[in-house]
Amino acid sequence: MSKTKKSDAFPIILCCGEHGRALVYGYVTDEPVTGKPVRLERARMVLNFPSGGTFGLASDGPPIDSRVTHAVEVTTETKWQEWLKVSAKAAEAFDGWR
Repeated sequence: MSKTKKSDAFPIILCCGEHGRALVYGYVTDEPVTGKPVRLERARMVLNFPSGGTFGLASDGPPIDSRVTHAVEVTTETKWQEWLKVSAKAAEAFDGWR
């Protein structure tokens, strides 16, 4: 399985689940289409973030006291409600999360 080159992909946050309860960060090569599965590479789930909302996550990345999982190589999300394109600043924060 080949990894997507960073230059070909852009980072997004998906709001997933029937009620938009899960947030998943990852890279996609094509803009998501409503009702279609989305393949995410280098995906991380945001378990908890104390402030800033989803727009804050997309703009600035997770605050220091957030809980974010380790990255998985690939996942396919099928029940997502909306997505947000992530800024370069936020992507750097997510990608460097430990």
